[in-house]
Amino acid sequence: MPGFRSILFEMPESAVVAEDFLTPDSARDLQVDRILAQLCAAAPDHGMADIFRMPLTTVEAVEYRHEVFADLARAEVLAPFDAFAAGMAAVRERLDQGEKLFHQRQRQRWHLDSVQEYCGAVVALQYSLAETDIRSRGLVAFEAYLAEYISGPDFQRLVEETESVAEELANVRYCVHIDNDQVHVERYASQPDFALEVQDVLARLAGQARPETLGDKVGQPGMNSVEERILDCVAELFPRVFDQLDRYCRRNAKYLDPTLLGFERETRFYLSYLGFMRRFEPLGVTFCLPELGAGHDEPGIRVDAAADLGLALHLLADRTRAGDAGADSSTRLVCNDFELVGNERILVVTGPNQSGKTAFARTLGQLGWFAAFGVPVPARRARLVLPDRVFTHFERRESLATLHGRLDEELVRVREILAAATARSVIVMNESFSSTSSGDAVALGAEIMARIVESGAVAVYVTSLDELSRANAAAVSMVGEVDDADPTRRTFRFHRRAADGVAYAQALASRYGLTYDAMFRRIASGGGGSGGEQGGAR
Repeated sequence: MPGFRSILFEMPESAVVAEDFLTPDSARDLQVDRILAQLCAAAPDHGMADIFRMPLTTVEAVEYRHEVFADLARAEVLAPFDAFAAGMAAVRERLDQGEKLFHQRQRQRWHLDSVQEYCGAVVALQYSLAETDIRSRGLVAFEAYLAEYISGPDFQRLVEETESVAEELANVRYCVHIDNDQVHVERYASQPDFALEVQDVLARLAGQARPETLGDKVGQPGMNSVEERILDCVAELFPRVFDQLDRYCRRNAKYLDPTLLGFERETRFYLSYLGFMRRFEPLGVTFCLPELGAGHDEPGIRVDAAADLGLALHLLADRTRAGDAGADSSTRLVCNDFELVGNERILVVTGPNQSGKTAFARTLGQLGWFAAFGVPVPARRARLVLPDRVFTHFERRESLATLHGRLDEELVRVREILAAATARSVIVMNESFSSTSSGDAVALGAEIMARIVESGAVAVYVTSLDELSRANAAAVSMVGEVDDADPTRRTFRFHRRAADGVAYAQALASRYGLTYDAMFRRIASGGGGSGGEQGGAR
């Protein structure tokens, strides 16, 4: 057989189980735990969670997976794999149902049907792939394996034997005579079927459709005791055919090819993720395969129209509730652009409260997490660093389980992050050191930013302190904007510009007539009496 291994991993060593790639606390900070739960719910029992415990360690390994996603992004390539997944699901359903049946001969027939489903799904996939322009290394290698497997003697024998036994069973014809509580079974010899005639007459008399017959129950699981005894009598009438079925089931008890089973499981990873992506289309979220660098010396990062999928899941839930209530559900997610070029390493995010700063910060962390597993990321275009770990440092409540104060706990956590961070790490810091004075917070933040730059990591630092946006030459200021016409309305958009919290305060003061000039005019006019009444009315 050709050397096909996997469509997820070109080489087994390209991924490692890394429990510390993203800690449980960091997964909650970034809402990755919710995202992963949704992904796993789309493909239960197919190892999705296991795959997302194995981040890829090289750019080459990511590109191998990207190639498969690029192939499956084309409808003509996706369709055969969708059909194969559906066929294999039917195989599993028959096998699972067959295990629950009590009667041996019925179990054997269901086993035969499952083999027919399997052979049909495999042959249909091979035929479709032969007519499809696939380009990824993984799928090309699989196509070669599949072609050789189908043409091999084992599969050919399985197909021929399955067709032979199925044909023999299809030729079994018998009659059932029922006389009170007596049932007699004999070979069919062109006797008329009086039962159908009686049913048709009764249906016409009742003005109803023809009642259900035993033939209508074909394919339904389970038999009652009378049906089981009838089947036993039929087997006694046709011993050669049922002996052949028995030998067939014994020889082909394990007919599923392990490589095809592994391939089908991996295919569901891709299909489930593509289906997951489509859920966000109503919100205007787009996905792309990011260009990846391996570290500090690689070109900087650039992301267009990036989305926070944690927030997107909340919006989808809101749209569902709005739809159920008959309300408008046309809300679209606000996406943002950002970049770090040259020696720039840190995005310092400032802006008014409730302007989306935390969601913006989560976005960078989520992008790093997605990128490490070789899947499309929620952005229109992205150039990123392939991370070795994603760290978060979010504000925490003070814990009574330790003897440290809140600031001490924060310092311990940030020290652990800085000790482990490398030039391939992503660090997300959100409102850190808010428990201390602004002067101390600026001093601590500046020192930490210097350590981050020294490590070469990529970071986002959310703060209410404008001074931190100017604390390091490698820092880039990103400011959350407000509506020019209404400063109280957040746009949830962030732009690269110098932080100026005073400008926001000035806009609010202007809107409500609280600037120095406006206040001076009101006070002056109030001294005239009527002006005071006008000022009070305002």
